[in-house]
Amino acid sequence: MRIGLFGRGRLGSAIATRGGNEIAWTIGREGDPPAEPKVEVAIDASSGGAVQKHLDWAIANGVDLVIGATGWNIPDLEARVGRSIGVV
Repeated sequence: MRIGLFGRGRLGSAIATRGGNEIAWTIGREGDPPAEPKVEVAIDASSGGAVQKHLDWAIANGVDLVIGATGWNIPDLEARVGRSIGVV
């Protein structure tokens, strides 16, 4: 499985060093997501403040998103995502 990874902190580094899957790209806090994702799923291991931006990117690109960041709040998450992507 090709994975895109948001976050280069402790969690992001731990995910990146686990075997079994291909990490296609890793983006730090200040980086912008790629225009052409070419991944099956993205993992957000960044900061709570960046989750909104990463969710917008995932919806726009049709990429499922696993959110591992803490400290975020998107009250209308279910309505925004609908059936367009999977979010965990």
